[in-house]
Amino acid sequence: MTAPKQPAPPPKQPALVVTGGPLNGKGVFMSGVTGERLLGSGVQAQLHLEAKNVEIAHAKVRWNETGVFLDDLSQQHGTFLNGQRFQQSCGL
Repeated sequence: MTAPKQPAPPPKQPALVVTGGPLNGKGVFMSGVTGERLLGSGVQAQLHLEAKNVEIAHAKVRWNETGVFLDDLSQQHGTFLNGQRFQQSCGL
């Protein structure tokens, strides 16, 4: 008798998670998304976050055949990845 086959673990999904402020802990899963999405508090943002420390055009997430990238567009508050501020572009 063989042991029952265990189900495969769910695939890891990229996600953006807010840390701090009134939206602390809120996240958006990014699976199945391609191209690029603007993150910010402005009406043009596809990933809209309304908070004092989120600028109108705060950051951009880009997906292409080589990976997922986060571009910092913030001029006042900064963009953070895993608790570390970065500037310009960062591979995820």
